[in-house]
Amino acid sequence: MSSSPSIVIVGGGMGGLSAASKLYEHGFQNVVVIEARGRIGGRVHSIETDKFLFEEGAQWLHGTKDNPLADLIQSNGIRTTKTSSRFHPSMMYTEHGTVGKQEVDIIKTAYKYYAILENKVLYPEHTKLSKSCDVLSYLKEEWLKLCARHKKEEKRLLDKIFQYICSYLCLIDGCFSLSEVSLASYSEYVELQ
Repeated sequence: MSSSPSIVIVGGGMGGLSAASKLYEHGFQNVVVIEARGRIGGRVHSIETDKFLFEEGAQWLHGTKDNPLADLIQSNGIRTTKTSSRFHPSMMYTEHGTVGKQEVDIIKTAYKYYAILENKVLYPEHTKLSKSCDVLSYLKEEWLKLCARHKKEEKRLLDKIFQYICSYLCLIDGCFSLSEVSLASYSEYVELQ
């Protein structure tokens, strides 16, 4: 056996550790996992203080049907709570702490626009998409087209909601920016039930 590893896994998060475990189970012993942080676990990380326990990441189990993590969670007695789906209920307020009828109408419009874009991105067989760009570039371009007919103040609110939606999608998709996510493969994501 050589002293240098034949397989190098970059990242000691759930994916990297699972890959290393599977390789070891199948007889590969010359495997090394490299991790940039001073700890393993990736987004799975708890911070404990005198007063509370804070989960820094990996706070959702995206679906329990046919999800191997669901069995692991249940067998370890980890408590779970079912949450609502995408964006609902979301409470939004202006920078003045208010929400009037106009803002409520704009919020509803923004969600309607997002549903249109989500349909195009997740079900590309219904439309012709440029597969060479990233998700953020595509969403921005299409969002601007949808918002073009709105007044300046409405556009300002729509843009703020668009920023929120993009931040939320980053949280769900596990990225720092949707510019890091390929539009070509975005529809391949399988959402578990």
